[in-house]
Amino acid sequence: MIRYFCDRCETEVENHSDLTVFLVEIGESGSTSNWRLRRELCGRCLEETKDFLNKLFAKPAAKKRTA
Repeated sequence: MIRYFCDRCETEVENHSDLTVFLVEIGESGSTSNWRLRRELCGRCLEETKDFLNKLFAKPAAKKRTA
């Protein structure tokens, strides 16, 4: 019997289809070197990761001007 685990929280899931591949690839213009991260995440960890990334890459709030 094959067992499947989330790469982030190490929770066991019933089927491999319960995991989602999360892949990040970062590269510089004109460079052939890239940094890659590949993980298989359960639904809870995927949602937490998406929320974190949305907050990380959100535009900063506009500063209020004072007269």
